[in-house]
Amino acid sequence: MGDRQHIRLVILVACTGLLALLALSPGREGRWSVGVAAQGGLTPTPALPSVLEAPLNEAVATRLWVELQNANYRQQWDTIPGKGVFYRGQSPHGEWLTAYLSPDLVEEIQLRPGHLPNAATIVLENYGADRTLRFVSVMQKQPDYNPGHNDWFWAEYGPDGAVQVAGRVPGCIACHGGVWSNDYVYSFPVAVLNPSLPNPGWAASIAPATPEPALDPLAAAGAASVERFGCLLCHTVDGSASLAPTFFGLYGSNVTLMDGTVVMANEDYLRRSILEAHQEVREGFPPALMPDYSGRIQPGELDAIVEYLKSLSGAGSGIPTPPAGGR
Repeated sequence: MGDRQHIRLVILVACTGLLALLALSPGREGRWSVGVAAQGGLTPTPALPSVLEAPLNEAVATRLWVELQNANYRQQWDTIPGKGVFYRGQSPHGEWLTAYLSPDLVEEIQLRPGHLPNAATIVLENYGADRTLRFVSVMQKQPDYNPGHNDWFWAEYGPDGAVQVAGRVPGCIACHGGVWSNDYVYSFPVAVLNPSLPNPGWAASIAPATPEPALDPLAAAGAASVERFGCLLCHTVDGSASLAPTFFGLYGSNVTLMDGTVVMANEDYLRRSILEAHQEVREGFPPALMPDYSGRIQPGELDAIVEYLKSLSGAGSGIPTPPAGGR
């Protein structure tokens, strides 16, 4: 093991040990106790050097998963009133969803406080069409963790509890930012809603796609799928900068990956980027932003999306050259 890897391992172990000591220190409540949700009493996250943030977030997420299991949330926590155990979901979440709310949260949201209290926790189980559990998403309020986005800590786990992403996850923040006026929550009203501000619901945060008139039927279907899957929350179709690479001019271009490899954005690359986004991460963009769609998208839809992306290459399409600074 190289010196740098050894140092990083020591830091991660030290961070994990520090969290355990803080939780067990006499006279203090556990930093990540989900059993006291909606009651406050949690200590703020200390300021940390950026080099520690990624391993610390993973350690915190691992501890949170253990506490959720110890809390027996499936049997002990309430589901969203009126939604039942299973209700229909949309990408990037599962086709079927089950949401659990930490203790006393149902009573709290009935007051329409505008912002959920510290330690409020929402567990969203994401199921496929056959109602097989695919992954678990968690939102938890942590005091002073991320004041610019209402202090939400985000985590996503595999069915076995393996941490997939955690912390200030750009994709979660960008998507749920469409309902910032409802405390970043889609599933139920938190605030007395102002009609001039975004309301809960996916349509509030997704700009409608405007297909080019010349699109053939397959590409037009792809444009509709791009809208339905929420791709335009992060990608653009005009060359302008955003959270993720623009679709304009992508097909046929050379792209640089995080490891310095340069690859051609041909059809195979586009398919890999959709189905296994974390295998070839684009240089300059957050690796946790794009979810993998393997098993979540039908082959015909994938074909249509690829055809639509090809139509945005600009070659012979009459689409203008992207503006300077676009990526």
